[in-house]
Amino acid sequence: MPHLVESILLEKGSDIITVRTDATIRQAAKIMIDTNVGCLIAEDDRGVVGILTERDVLRRVIGCDKDPNSTPVSEIMSSPINSCTPSDDIEEIFKILSASNNRHLLVVDHDKPVGVISLRDISFILHHADRERQRLAVSGVEYL
Repeated sequence: MPHLVESILLEKGSDIITVRTDATIRQAAKIMIDTNVGCLIAEDDRGVVGILTERDVLRRVIGCDKDPNSTPVSEIMSSPINSCTPSDDIEEIFKILSASNNRHLLVVDHDKPVGVISLRDISFILHHADRERQRLAVSGVEYL
């Protein structure tokens, strides 16, 4: 039985924390700290236009000696943003993320953002599914 992206959203929630593209990196970092998230969805007047991660801040601002007080999110965010749907199979999404430099994906349903998932979220679900398969195999029950 495939595990779907929607199962992650049901487990962790579907909050999407956003930042304006004209916000400074310092402002964005403060939002990440205050909300305890590793990425923000970047928006402008057109809607979602990119994603900003902790890794982006470290590599593209701190690592390049840019000023976080004056560097706008639009300068370092990743764009266009990659996405998946709630009905996508987690194992397929895991393969895609593992083969790329992306660790977060926006979840979109009918062109509307409905959540954000991470490689860590997927790993957690797959790990628990594998443990359940092993437990059932030991007891002689077939896992569907």
